[in-house]
Amino acid sequence: MSKELAEQNKLQYFTPMIRFKQYIQEAFTSSFPIKKMSGISTKRHHFYTFKDDKGQDYRVHIDHGGGHGVAEIGFSTPMDNQKSNFMATGQAGRGATRVISTVGNIMRNHAEKHSITHYTFNATDKEPSRQSLYNTISKKYGGASADTGQGYREYIVPTGVNRDT
Repeated sequence: MSKELAEQNKLQYFTPMIRFKQYIQEAFTSSFPIKKMSGISTKRHHFYTFKDDKGQDYRVHIDHGGGHGVAEIGFSTPMDNQKSNFMATGQAGRGATRVISTVGNIMRNHAEKHSITHYTFNATDKEPSRQSLYNTISKKYGGASADTGQGYREYIVPTGVNRDT
């Protein structure tokens, strides 16, 4: 995301330390096995699942509703079997790193397959640890964030995928 685009949309711009694509290629090498959930994935909504070493289920939802190469991503442990509500993972430390690595692999592969140029994600004002994580990710990869004024903050991160190629 360019500084000019961020300013036009009244977003806080972060100067990238490294490209998001470069980071994903280097850092997200340790991943749990991933499965795309058949039967509920559609052209707009894509669902992936994986289990950690303890057998905890995780679900990743990618929504192409933003169009123009932008997709919203949500990930966590499912609250209910069929509901799309998400809660905090409850992971910390080494376990969290491999969970984040797995989500990163899903994002990278999905972006390349579906020409996603940016991902967006949200954290409510009641989730300061999630906001801190997302703020760090946005800063590190040249993304942006904005307070929506509706009780949550939105983050956007470029993927490094060029839709024109």
